[in-house]
Amino acid sequence: EILNYDPRADQEQAEAEFREVMLQVMIEIMMADGEMGNSELRTVSEIYERVGGKKLSKRRLNKHLQRREEEGAQGTVNYLEEARGYLNEDGKTMVIRAALAVAAADGEFQQEEQDLMGTYARALGLDKRQYRALVDEMFSE
Repeated sequence: EILNYDPRADQEQAEAEFREVMLQVMIEIMMADGEMGNSELRTVSEIYERVGGKKLSKRRLNKHLQRREEEGAQGTVNYLEEARGYLNEDGKTMVIRAALAVAAADGEFQQEEQDLMGTYARALGLDKRQYRALVDEMFSE
């Protein structure tokens, strides 16, 4: 088994899991107000493509929307708590930054989005100071 070990496969798996976590959180934030706005959807697609190197297909988007419908916000919290164990600090920060970019896409950081973002930051293990710095960075521009 050791001789057949391919570290690239592990790296590819980790990157795929990171993209899935990031996408799930962005979709959850996009839907926090009950609507899927064009500016938010465009932001989700752009970030997914930039970070993941792949276009966001309708199939993948629908898969995550269905997951959200079935599991709700608590399902995403559980997902993030699992991801907390394998995402490094940069990965956790990138997930939160991506979600904050989606929240900012429509020009408002609504209370529903703020509440979810705080919950998600805690689920990933970010402390309040780290999270506050990311929010200030995104919304002070």
